[in-house]
Amino acid sequence: MGKPEVPDLVISVDLGGSLTKVAAATADGQYCLLALASEVSEIPQAILKDVQSGFWGDANPESMVWVGVKDGLSYAVGKFARDNFSSQINLALSKTDLAVPKILALLWVLQQKLNLGSSFYVRLGVLLPAGECSALDRQELIDLLVPALKGFSTPTGKMSVRLFGNLVIKPEGGGVFLNYKQDEKSHLAQRSAGILGIGFRNSNLLICTDGTISDGDRITSNLGFHSLIQRTKELIGSTVDEVELATIVARAGYEINSRIIRKYLAKIGKERREEAFSESIAKSQTMYWSQLINWFKLVGADCLDDLIFYGGTTEYLKEPLAEYFKDRVERISWNAGAVVPPELLKSAVAEKEQSGLDFRFIDCWCFLEFICNRQSGYGLYTKALAVEDETAVLKDTPSDKETSAARYVRAGVD
Repeated sequence: MGKPEVPDLVISVDLGGSLTKVAAATADGQYCLLALASEVSEIPQAILKDVQSGFWGDANPESMVWVGVKDGLSYAVGKFARDNFSSQINLALSKTDLAVPKILALLWVLQQKLNLGSSFYVRLGVLLPAGECSALDRQELIDLLVPALKGFSTPTGKMSVRLFGNLVIKPEGGGVFLNYKQDEKSHLAQRSAGILGIGFRNSNLLICTDGTISDGDRITSNLGFHSLIQRTKELIGSTVDEVELATIVARAGYEINSRIIRKYLAKIGKERREEAFSESIAKSQTMYWSQLINWFKLVGADCLDDLIFYGGTTEYLKEPLAEYFKDRVERISWNAGAVVPPELLKSAVAEKEQSGLDFRFIDCWCFLEFICNRQSGYGLYTKALAVEDETAVLKDTPSDKETSAARYVRAGVD
């Protein structure tokens, strides 16, 4: 396979604790977003093929992902692992530990969706937690991934993928920071800024001083949304699935929408527990918020000039975050003014799953635009964002035509 002048595919990957997010672009102008469940199970390849053979019709590739690597190991990934092998999300492992099967799996799904060949070149960017993005962590990922890409098995046969240039690895929040840096480059030397994201597994803070982020200014804690879910499950005292519970708590919102709770409990025959269920969430919120405040103080988040929030959990906590920081930092911003093209989001997941997903894709999308803007043959996404029912997907997001200054909200001002 001769190396082309430009890569066949450019992708950015956010190896999230509950969802692997991918933003992709091809040399012929195709763009797509992809969301894969994070479960991974090591399963003998013969069993994977046997289960696959029982699928009827044309299943979505996201629903039947498995990969086999050169050392003989094979993995079921995402929904396929969860539904067929009772796989569960493992938050104890570092994200590099499961990065290879996840990345190989998403490359196969993209190959299917974008009609790519079984061999192609990819410009690849990966986001890792701030505390798992040291030089050693980055080199470990490179050492594991590069040989695995050269030849791996998939549900449709062998694939071979080559890297076009070096693997681009940034800490989580890096995509949002690069977007902020582009808009605020004339002020970076005069202001301190924090990029604060709360994911399912981790909370991350990147601190920018004098226009740069040093290794010591990349901070990670385990205070992700999962902390809230764990505590809620302990108080509920039931065998409810954590992934399902996380979905319900997120959909109910910080104000705990009783209709969402009631509908869920009716489905599982537990209507009588509505009051106790909601109280358990509220108590867990109080504890979780107290833990976050202590962490904010510990890492100095309330001593910065600018604070940029991103991610699904910061959107869930938007009201208390805005209230807490309104008198502590000069300027706050949500997603640094970035927006995810809603037409791409609509094609990525079912409509019922789109709520809040745009905020979870922000970092990954900004990272893709950064890579594409610096790759010959590629450029920024230019399709008009004005599409039918756009407001059903994105809310309270500024136009991409607004000036940098207009993208910020003065702390305490709605």
